[in-house]
Amino acid sequence: MLEDRLQRSQNMETMGQLASGISYDFDNLLTVISAYALFELEDPAITPGARAAVAAIATAAESAMGLTRQLLTFSRKSLSQFRLLDLGSALGNVTRMLGRVISTDIELKVPTEPDPRPVNADLGMIEQIVLNLALNARDAMPDGGES
Repeated sequence: MLEDRLQRSQNMETMGQLASGISYDFDNLLTVISAYALFELEDPAITPGARAAVAAIATAAESAMGLTRQLLTFSRKSLSQFRLLDLGSALGNVTRMLGRVISTDIELKVPTEPDPRPVNADLGMIEQIVLNLALNARDAMPDGGES
């Protein structure tokens, strides 16, 4: 019975190492895809149809990058890093990124407190939560709206 447990434990460790290695390589590729998409979105000559397609590529890349972070957390190669954060500042940073990803038909509103209190959180997790919420809201408003 102990041998069986040891073998299962070793198999899980091997799976974690495999997931970690693939995640790092995949994340590197996604970073390149995301960067090129964001550069293309800054081109003033891009047509509206091409802009929508490139925005979809950027969104998919960001979403896939979130999945790689989850795999790294699963493989225990990336531990959560909790620290005191100014939530308003963190939301401001992710909001600027979302402005490039969300359609121009959608007005993004992020309410902030005039006197923010620090929160003990992992910045990457906060950014991923906000990104997921914004992308879900965008998908729910194909004709535009307020998010």
